[in-house]
Amino acid sequence: NARELKEAVERELRASNLVKPQYVEVVDAETLMPVSCVERDTVIAVAAYVGKARLIDNVILRIGGDA
Repeated sequence: NARELKEAVERELRASNLVKPQYVEVVDAETLMPVSCVERDTVIAVAAYVGKARLIDNVILRIGGDA
């Protein structure tokens, strides 16, 4: 489920003392609305501080179909 995925990403980021997550969101790839279950293409969006630099990134999880 999306909550477990979000918690796992946050846990991995916090494992490094250098990274301070600002947010981790799991959202629908089309609507960008938060999801509770990953059933379609989904985006994991992250913002985190590394030192004074704020970094943002996202990963698209493709569900089904051609990769």
